[in-house]
Amino acid sequence: MSLTFKLITSNNVDDLLSICGNLPGLDTTAGFAEGRKARREWVTEMAEKLGAIGMIAYNESGKARGFVECIPATIHPLGKYSQCPEETLTIDCAWYKHDDGQEPSGLPVRKAILMEMVRMNAFDTILGRPCRYVDVLALKNPHMMQYDFYEAFGFKESLAITGGANVRYLMRLPLRGDVVIPGTEVIDLGCDAGKNVLVIGVYRQCYEPFILAEKVKNAVKDIDGLSVKVIDYWATGMPPMCDATINGQKAFEGSLFMMDEKAIKEAVIAKMCRPATI
Repeated sequence: MSLTFKLITSNNVDDLLSICGNLPGLDTTAGFAEGRKARREWVTEMAEKLGAIGMIAYNESGKARGFVECIPATIHPLGKYSQCPEETLTIDCAWYKHDDGQEPSGLPVRKAILMEMVRMNAFDTILGRPCRYVDVLALKNPHMMQYDFYEAFGFKESLAITGGANVRYLMRLPLRGDVVIPGTEVIDLGCDAGKNVLVIGVYRQCYEPFILAEKVKNAVKDIDGLSVKVIDYWATGMPPMCDATINGQKAFEGSLFMMDEKAIKEAVIAKMCRPATI
């Protein structure tokens, strides 16, 4: 099998969406439909506004097998951490089909796409000027935000972002030989919406936060005295790595993906404010 490559435009949004969110049974999960609709609207909006927002790989049968989605750092919430936003693209998402997402040589599709984008100067084309850096947010454990994958490709750790439930890493690919000096940033969750208000964040460029939001809402629906507020971090300009908060502190320790509803409920109750007892 050989791969061909096309820029992501408004003409092939459906091809991109055929790759993400297609696990069996996922379409019946609470929050999926809302998240899928939001993602389609966001991708279409960005493609129409910018012209191109990344690259898709196709197999010999013309089926989309993987993509790398990126937009200028100047319009991405993560751009506030960029070394030079005007000369940076931020990878918002990169994924692949799980059934045959490998070339005959064993080269992962996402790696093949990144190599092709570098070879044909696609990052310059998308940015509309010489692109100096490509940034991406990664985690060291969850499978969807692979630190190891980006590090192996040549991305350098630029920023360790702490203060939330997990340490996030802003990885940076210097396309023109610049030195990347690692640093640390402590984020201020800044999501205290009042006493015993659980704030859950979503962002339109991905369907998964909508699924997690529904999971949390269902887990805490019977807690007396608790209110739930869902905010769109993209719309507010807040970095999408922000975690759920309650009473000015992070609501959960670790990844929500790994927590069942009982653990979610217990974690929230433990951080609620209650009247003093005598």
